[in-house]
Amino acid sequence: MLHTQNTEVSLFDFKWKAFVLNEEPFYDLITLASNFQLAPAALADFMSYLSGYLTVKKHLLEALTDPVIIKHNNKEISVIRCEDVMELLRTFSTAKKNGTLYASEMSYAAKSEAVLPKISQNYLKSLAEAISGYTLLKQNLKQGLSRKLISETSRRIYQWTETFPDDFFARLFTLFPFQWNDLYARADEVGSVLINIVYSRLPEDTYEEMLSTNPKKTYSKNGIPGSKLPSRRLHEHLVTVSSIIALSGSSQEIFFQLLNRVAPVRHQYLVMPLKKKKQELPKELLPVLDILKTSFN
Repeated sequence: MLHTQNTEVSLFDFKWKAFVLNEEPFYDLITLASNFQLAPAALADFMSYLSGYLTVKKHLLEALTDPVIIKHNNKEISVIRCEDVMELLRTFSTAKKNGTLYASEMSYAAKSEAVLPKISQNYLKSLAEAISGYTLLKQNLKQGLSRKLISETSRRIYQWTETFPDDFFARLFTLFPFQWNDLYARADEVGSVLINIVYSRLPEDTYEEMLSTNPKKTYSKNGIPGSKLPSRRLHEHLVTVSSIIALSGSSQEIFFQLLNRVAPVRHQYLVMPLKKKKQELPKELLPVLDILKTSFN
């Protein structure tokens, strides 16, 4: 049920809660708008009809024409991605403004316009992740890794691992051969990487702040579970590391060359050995270093 200020609209059927680790991430898929009372094929035909009068995005037509089919309780459900749901709502709204809809179809636009101002693609994705259990799964994996690091090193500073944003881990996975379940299955390796690229390079004031304080927690809101948050200084450090990962492409060697220049190791006693392949730093990346150094220091 999606709530707006003055109306309650049951636009989406969120009954599917399954998530299979290591498979295609269906957590960001949500079922077609059940209150439109149109089957996926009928929605596809309707959008195709509207495309003769207004611009209908190609990815929406493709999503409706060939939706992903999942099974839940032995029932097949057609689903489309959050971005396509948003585009579907916007298209109905546009069709109303253009005078393209018949009177019997105006309810589709009314429902769309009631919800659109109150939601976003990120909100839908977060809600889908929460309902599927994927948000809780990621939180539990981060919490487990945090506790393991504390248990093995007796350093409470590693409690902050639980606060690292999901986006940071997603970026990390583009450079190192990990995925979410590796926070448990390969906790030692993931922990070693985080200690080397995050904790051992923290500025002294950030390090001391993290030693003397505990993470703050947000509370559940609009169906999205609460989570523990990094401090402002830690967040800035994580953004810097993420930016360097993005600049490095898929090269760990280039990443460490950039990281060593921008955020050198400040706490050598934390460092754990990592396997790295030798590779030269591209000259075109050098001008970026001054900008990153300024933002980090």
